[in-house]
Amino acid sequence: MKQVTREQAEDLMIDNDCNTVESMAREGDLSYLSDIFYGGFKGYSDYTNAELEAEHLEVFETEISIITDGYMCSNCGGGFNKDEMVFDENNDNDFCKDCAE
Repeated sequence: MKQVTREQAEDLMIDNDCNTVESMAREGDLSYLSDIFYGGFKGYSDYTNAELEAEHLEVFETEISIITDGYMCSNCGGGFNKDEMVFDENNDNDFCKDCAE
């Protein structure tokens, strides 16, 4: 099971929805957008972690676990506590100690 931050989980779902809209629109099919406009859309930021994990499983057929505390390595994607991480102050590439070596 892959561990991701909440932001990463939301971004994966948004990217997938955008790709779906784009590819369907290219084919002249606007039914996906119509469904959203008719029924509304809750918005991934309003999903609980459990709802977001379930939605990811339904869409991508892979399980994820949203990290609720701690830090995630930019390389391996694992979840770690603060003393297991090496932080890069110049950018967002923070690594676990194993990946930083």
